[in-house]
Amino acid sequence: MNSEISILIISGVGILNGLAFGVYLIFTKIGNRKANIFLGLFVILISIRFIRSVNFYLTPVYNHTEFFISSTCFLLLGPVLYLYVKANLGDKLQLKAYDFLQIFILLPLLLISLDLPDYLPIFKLLTYSSLAILLTYTILALNKLLKVIRRKKKNRKFITISQINWIRNLLFLIIINTFLYGINLEYRIVPNIFGATSYAIILYAIFIYWSKLQFLRKQRSTLEKYKNAVFDKRKAQEHIDVLLLKIEKEELYKDYTITLPELARILSVPQHYLSMIINLNLGKNFSEFMNDYRIDEACRMLRDEKYASESVQSIAYTSGFNSISVFYTCFKEHTGVTPTEYRKKNPDL
Repeated sequence: MNSEISILIISGVGILNGLAFGVYLIFTKIGNRKANIFLGLFVILISIRFIRSVNFYLTPVYNHTEFFISSTCFLLLGPVLYLYVKANLGDKLQLKAYDFLQIFILLPLLLISLDLPDYLPIFKLLTYSSLAILLTYTILALNKLLKVIRRKKKNRKFITISQINWIRNLLFLIIINTFLYGINLEYRIVPNIFGATSYAIILYAIFIYWSKLQFLRKQRSTLEKYKNAVFDKRKAQEHIDVLLLKIEKEELYKDYTITLPELARILSVPQHYLSMIINLNLGKNFSEFMNDYRIDEACRMLRDEKYASESVQSIAYTSGFNSISVFYTCFKEHTGVTPTEYRKKNPDL
């Protein structure tokens, strides 16, 4: 009973947060305006769809209007998600008739559902159709993203690596969740309320990653501001030289507690000035700067026969990371392979 209450709370709070966050995305002027509108619509459509699930779990009585609205929302998820990805990639957003073809095809069933005493057969048909449509559009969006990933870096005009990773992870999460939802709908492995819970988790993920992307966007904006700043370039390069010497000689990157303010204190320079010269002279922020050293150290240890018996986790901590997940993410971004694969490819071990 306690677990059911917890599931209801997670689902309910997730839905309410989704509605509020969706409205915020539609009206916010932060970031990519068009992409935010489609992401906001996507979040709102999911939230409205699963209001019915939570309500039906609490009071299992078929409501024709409620079913009609929630089913329509579910049918629109795929096209809206696809348009969100296109907006991020800088594509022209031209709405075409076939983008909403599924609505016209299934509209008779939706209308019939308003007057049927037994909704179950149509419910299953509409839900399976909605899942298939969502899956199709998600795969189409993923294919469009993969084409962008295959392009040379210099040709990626509209999207950053962080955005690519975020959209890729979101699409994979939706694909996995759609399959699991469909399997559970057929075999009833767990109560259907878990569908609302799983999508509530997706809503939380969207909120967390979107916030992270805005933080990165703000960092890039700060970098652009630094580019227009007037300062002594020769003096800045001298400070960079001292910084690099100190980092490498004392291996400060191995200390996972080291922070920008602490490093500024060690070098006897203002924190904002140190941040600025790292951004301008090295083209990266403080975290990226330190993690580059840590990844280089981890690679050296993985190649060194002396550390052959050391676990990957131990090497991660020794090289200065305090999070295994961050280590794996950074390592894959830098080398293109996992630490284990990197070690296996090394002929010396």
